Amino acid sequence: MKGRNYREVKGMPYVRREYIAGAPQPRVARFSQGGLVENYGYLLTLKSKDRAQIRHNALESARVAANKILEPLGEPNYHLRVVSYPHVVLRENKMVATAGADRLSEGMRRAFGKPVGLAARVENGSTILEVRVRDTDLPKGRAALEAARIKLPVRTIIGTASREEEKKAAPTVKIEVEEKVKAAKPEPTVTEAPVAAPAPVEVAAPAPVAVAAPAPVEVAAPAELPSAAEQLTVEAPVAAPTEAPKAKAKPRARAVKKAAAAKPKAKPKAKPKAKAQEASSAIKVEGKAAEDEKSATAPKSRAKPKAKARKPSDQK
Repeated sequence: MKGRNYREVKGMPYVRREYIAGAPQPRVARFSQGGLVENYGYLLTLKSKDRAQIRHNALESARVAANKILEPLGEPNYHLRVVSYPHVVLRENKMVATAGADRLSEGMRRAFGKPVGLAARVENGSTILEVRVRDTDLPKGRAALEAARIKLPVRTIIGTASREEEKKAAPTVKIEVEEKVKAAKPEPTVTEAPVAAPAPVEVAAPAPVAVAAPAPVEVAAPAELPSAAEQLTVEAPVAAPTEAPKAKAKPRARAVKKAAAAKPKAKPKAKPKAKAQEASSAIKVEGKAAEDEKSATAPKSRAKPKAKARKPSDQK
């Protein structure tokens, strides 16, 4: 990018170097050179007429051009100082040119960019360079500032002030500042107002209060208590006898069951074996006789004729 791309003041200044990695150092070799003594006759200043940014290489070029004219005077006979300091870090989104490509790769639009340089922000009327010379070297000082203004990208004006005017201007400015400070902070004034004596206060006497006499209270005589002999003769009330609760009668069925369980069970009498055997033999005889009668009375079944065997000629 060219220098004119950084000339306009845009946005907030990018100056926090503790958060910026790779910020370059200023190219201005010396901000003050020559002999700083009190017997210079004139102070020449180069002031800006625009609000702009001046890169550090432009400031260094202006310093070198002015110093080249003032150097033949000797260091004890002049003093040159660069007032503006390049503290703003400039960034650039660098474009990449590859081998064999017919155009540049621009990359992302409006990228943040990397630090490439420094610049000083100047306002309308701010001083960029100062030159102090003796009375006989005033033309040399003006020529040095004329050579320096060509190297800067802003419109400038050269101001000249004698040593006496500089001394007169300094105290007047100091007095005006002190008067403004006093006006801003006036001294507190304390005025004591006369304190009036308190007016007498009249206290009215309290009015008498009439208290009514208490009404007499009639107390009834206490009832006569019976003597000890009378207390003994008093018959105490006899309490009525309390009837004992009747026991519930147990049901008769339970008693009968218990009595039956207590009696031993009677064993059945054994029947004689002889009578049982006679009865069983009689039953057997009667059974045989009944079977014989049935067989005698039943008709005889005819025997079926046997089937003749078939000849082998009849079979198919």
